[in-house]
Amino acid sequence: MDFAVFLVVILVHLRLLEGSPLQTPRGAVSPADSGGPAAAEGKADQRVRNRLADAVCSDKEEVEGGTIRWPEQRVAGSVMHYQCPLGSYAYPVAWRVCFRGRWSLLRNSYGESAKKVTCRPVTCVPPSAPAFGSMIPILQKYGWNDTVSFSCYSGFLLLGSARRTCLANGQWSGRLPVCDSAENYCPNPGIPFGGARYGDFFGNGFTVKYSCQSNQVLRGSSERLCLQTGVWSGEEPTCETRYTFDDVEDFASEMMIVKSQIEMAMLPASEADLNPQSQRRQHIFFLMDSSGSVGCYNFQKGLEFIDSFVKRIWKVPKVSVKVLFFDYSHVKTINITADPNKDEPRLLAQTVDCKDFSQHTEANLEEGLAEAKKMIFAEKEAAKWTLFVMGRKFGGFSLPNSIKEIVEHIHDADIYFDVFAVGLGAVQREQLERIVPKKHVPESGRQYTFVLPSYDSLKEVDDVPDWEDDKAFSLCGVRMKSRPTQRVVLRVFRGKESNKGDWPWQVNIVRNSKTRNTDKETCGGSIISRRWILTAAHCFSDTTEDTEVHVVIGSNTRIEGEKVMVEKVIVHPEYNKYFDYDIALLKLRKDIQYRETVRRVCLPCTKDVQDLIPSPMENWAQTCSYQETRLTYAGGDDSGRLLSGYVAGWGYYDKNKRIGSVSLQHTRVSIARRRECLGISLPNIVFTDRMFCARGEESDSCRGDSGGPLVMNRKEQWIQVGIVSFGRNDKCGEGNFMGYYSSVPHLMSFIREHVADLQYE
Repeated sequence: MDFAVFLVVILVHLRLLEGSPLQTPRGAVSPADSGGPAAAEGKADQRVRNRLADAVCSDKEEVEGGTIRWPEQRVAGSVMHYQCPLGSYAYPVAWRVCFRGRWSLLRNSYGESAKKVTCRPVTCVPPSAPAFGSMIPILQKYGWNDTVSFSCYSGFLLLGSARRTCLANGQWSGRLPVCDSAENYCPNPGIPFGGARYGDFFGNGFTVKYSCQSNQVLRGSSERLCLQTGVWSGEEPTCETRYTFDDVEDFASEMMIVKSQIEMAMLPASEADLNPQSQRRQHIFFLMDSSGSVGCYNFQKGLEFIDSFVKRIWKVPKVSVKVLFFDYSHVKTINITADPNKDEPRLLAQTVDCKDFSQHTEANLEEGLAEAKKMIFAEKEAAKWTLFVMGRKFGGFSLPNSIKEIVEHIHDADIYFDVFAVGLGAVQREQLERIVPKKHVPESGRQYTFVLPSYDSLKEVDDVPDWEDDKAFSLCGVRMKSRPTQRVVLRVFRGKESNKGDWPWQVNIVRNSKTRNTDKETCGGSIISRRWILTAAHCFSDTTEDTEVHVVIGSNTRIEGEKVMVEKVIVHPEYNKYFDYDIALLKLRKDIQYRETVRRVCLPCTKDVQDLIPSPMENWAQTCSYQETRLTYAGGDDSGRLLSGYVAGWGYYDKNKRIGSVSLQHTRVSIARRRECLGISLPNIVFTDRMFCARGEESDSCRGDSGGPLVMNRKEQWIQVGIVSFGRNDKCGEGNFMGYYSSVPHLMSFIREHVADLQYE
C-alpha cells in the first residue's frame, strides 16, 4: 500500500471513531480536483469510500433487558431497533443506523451516551397535591401503573381526575386535578405536575404564567389569559420528562382534523367565521429530515406515511402537496401532481431513494423552512398553509427566523398557518416545542407537537381504524372552525342563511298523516347518536296514531337531504303545555351513516366533553350541575361571564307573511342572566329551573325553529346547551323579545335513561 492510500485509510478510521462521515469541508477543494499526485490520492480515497459503503455492520450488539430487531441486511442505511418490554424504554437510543461498516454511536440528541443499550423503567413526572387538597400515596418515584388519588378540602370542588395512573408512555392518565371555588370567573387552571404557576387571580383579563423544572420540558402554553367568556386562552400546560412519548391515536386524531378541514374547505360558507378556510387553496408541506442519521429503513417509513395521507386527501380540489427533503446542505422539493390512487401510481416510496441525499448525520432544518417560505411568499391567491416537520433534529432553541417571517407575512396566521412538529425517537423536545408558533386564540384543544418512539409509529398512526370514513366523522360537535349562530324562538328571524355542512347535526322533522297524503313540517332537532334525535316535546303535543314522523338529514334545505323514518317518539313524562320539561327523543328505524354533512353534536354531562369543560368528576350529578352553571347561569350565577351560542332553524323569517324558510338560517345569541328572563307575556307560563333564555342583537328564533339546538363552541367542538322552546311573546323579534330554551344539562337524566349509545361516566 502506498503512503497516500495508507494516509486516507487512517483519516477515514479517525472520522468513523468520531461518529461522522468523511466529508470535504464546505468551500474547500477536493484533492481529486487538483490533478497530478493528488488525483491519484483522490481515486484511492474513492476506492476506500466504495469499500466502506459496502461494508457490513456487526451483529455482536446487545441490549440489557430487551431484544434486538435486526435488519435483513446490515449494510449502509439499514437500521437496527432495540425492543424493550412494555413499561420500559431503550436508553440512550432506540435504534442505530449502519454507516460505513459501523453502527451509529450510542449517543442521543441530549449528548447522553453509554457503553451499551439498557431497557430502563418508565417513570412519570412526580405528581403534587393541588392547592387546597391532598394526594396519596407519596412515593420517591412513580412508575408504570402507579396510581395516585386526589381530594379537596371542604368548600372546594375537585375539577379533573380524582385518580391518575402513570402510563407506559410516561404520561399521566386523565386530567390535571384542581381544587376550585365556584366563584372563580375562569376555573382555577391548576399547576402542572413538576411545574410552577405565577399568578393566583382568575378574574376576567388576568394572566397566569408557567415554568417547569430544569430537567423537564414545558408543553402547551407558558402564559394564559382569562377571557371574557370565562375560559382560558392557549392550551393547558404539562411538564414532561425527556423520555415521554405521545399516543399514536392522538396524532392520528389531529391528522383526521386536518383532513376534515381540507375537505370542508370545498364547501362555501355563509359567513367567514363559520368556515374561514372556505374556497381557499390548501397548501400542504411535508418537511422531511433526509440526513444520514435517519437511515434508509426509517426514511422509507416516512415516505409511506406521506403517501398514505396524500391518498386520503387527493379527491379534494384546490389542494397542493409538496414534500421538501432537507439534509445537511441541500433541499430537494417534490411537487405531487399525479393521483396516487390510480392503478400505477407514482408514490414517493417507489420513486425517492434515501441514497440520493447526503450521508452527513446533521440536518439543516432552516434551509428547508427557508425554501418553504419562498413558495409561501410567492403565492398570490388566498390560501391556507399547513406544514408538517418530521425528523430527529430540529435546530436551535428559538422560533426559526423563517417561521417568524411567515407568521408576519400571512394575514390572520392564527387561522391560515399551522405548523405540526413530529419528533421521532429521542429528540430534543425543547427544540421541537419552539418550532411551532404560539396561537393567540382561545383554548382550542389542538396539539401541534408530537414525539413518537420511532418511525414505525407512523405506520401505527396510519393503521388507526378511525381513518375509515364513517368512523372519522364520529367525533361529536366537529365542523370547520365555526362561530355561533343567532337566537331562535320558533324560527330564526333576521338570521343568516347557512350553507351545507355549517351545522351537520341539524335535522328537519316532518310529520305526515298515514291516511291523508299530506306533510306537516313541524320542528328542528339534532343528531345525538346514530339512532337518536333530540328535539322539543311540544312538537308532538297533538301527535296521534295516524301520525308518521321522519327526519331529513345532511341538507341545509327543507326539500333535499336523506329521509330517515322515526320508530318511536319519547316525550318527557312531566312535560306540560306550559313548556316545562319541553324535551323529547326520536328513535330512528336505522342507524345514521356519518359523513362531512352528517355528524352528531356533543352533549354536556358525557365523556365526550370531559376535556372540553373542566368539571368535578366525583359523581355524575355533580358534574352535570357544575356544567349547567358554567354554561347557562343556572343557580343564580351572576359572574358576568359572556355566554353565547348559535341557533339555527327553518322557521319563519317574515313576521308579517308568516313564511317559513326553505334554507337553514342561523344566528348568534347571548344567554341572559336569570333575572332578565322574567316577565313572560304569554299566559300561565312560568320560568322554571328547566329553562334559560337568550336573544340576539336584532335576531330571534320564530315559529318553525322549535326543537332545534342552541350550541356553544368549546375547543373547536360544539356542545348543545339548549333546545328551542318558546318566545316571550308571540311576535318574533319585536319589542323586548327573548327566546326561551329547555336546559339540556338540567334534563340530561332523561336522555341518559333512554339513550344507551352515549358514555356518561
